[in-house]
Amino acid sequence: MLQLSDVTIGYPGKILATAINLRVSRGDVFFLEGPNGSGKSTLGRVILGDLRPLAGYREAQFKRIAYVPQKSLIDTRYPVSLSDLAALGLPTGWWPLVSRQKKKKFAQLVHDVLKQVGLEGVGRLSVSAASGGQLQRALIARALVSEPDFILLDEPFSNLDRQGRIDISELLQFLNMQNGTALFIIDHQNVAAFPRGRILVLENQELKEDLS
Repeated sequence: MLQLSDVTIGYPGKILATAINLRVSRGDVFFLEGPNGSGKSTLGRVILGDLRPLAGYREAQFKRIAYVPQKSLIDTRYPVSLSDLAALGLPTGWWPLVSRQKKKKFAQLVHDVLKQVGLEGVGRLSVSAASGGQLQRALIARALVSEPDFILLDEPFSNLDRQGRIDISELLQFLNMQNGTALFIIDHQNVAAFPRGRILVLENQELKEDLS
């Protein structure tokens, strides 16, 4: 469970939204929509615990929270492969102290997740040479290898073609239904039709649920 109670988000001298009350439980799916500059990504940072609210409080009981950022936040000049990028999500600790057996387990997990997101056979491709869709899939894989019970995704479908959106949508729905993974998806267009998804709108300094 994750809960925001009477939260105000923004920065010193600039309030983006007030009186936010939100409760995310195991198995929930939320979409967050709103105009540019309304504070969607800022709210995401507060949900993740990366940014303190200006008022109110945040409580999180999920054991493993994962984050899929926008592709534009990734420096593709960094010399790593798609597989390396995905492996950054592993809860490894200091790698030299990890046992050989656990390293083998982690390598298999990365391989399996890359296959799940449609990157089988291209894991060695560098992030600088990857397409936008491939990089987006690798970012999703990085979140999945941590085996999270809550995932926040910031515009995860923006760099995918139609089939890619369908594939990733189906994968996320599978995780949600089979594992109870809670999903919070910041998405301008609500392109993925999740049968159980609830739509939130952040606009005019208010967070409201779209019940239409």
